[in-house]
Amino acid sequence: MRFLDTELTIIFLANSWETRDFKFARGLASAFYPAFALPEVKTIADTEPKTTSIVRRALMQILMHRDENKEVAQSLNAFSLPAAIIHSSELIDRKTENNLRVYRYLLTDIGRSAICTVKLTPDDKIASIELLEL
Repeated sequence: MRFLDTELTIIFLANSWETRDFKFARGLASAFYPAFALPEVKTIADTEPKTTSIVRRALMQILMHRDENKEVAQSLNAFSLPAAIIHSSELIDRKTENNLRVYRYLLTDIGRSAICTVKLTPDDKIASIELLEL
């Protein structure tokens, strides 16, 4: 990250999708620029990595315009997602509603954060995906 109004440049290198590099870089930047402060959202342990993998794969398919479920893709509106933000998602809630498993993830980018809510059927099909920018 380079801040043109000062001589501050932050360089952060990582070799793992699980590093949460955007979150780390934003945390560093917020020490100098409070506007980059991360939202106060508590994460929980992800004890179902298979489910998270399904969600990430679905978001990537939508991002690459390869999703066959047009209704799900349209529910994301014009919210553009860089691939790295999808892979740095963090689980913040999981529950069951109306026979659907509901998962909420925090997605953190350099300049913004979003909550992604995904509803799965009992056979692991995605019923809906919603994004709410924080």
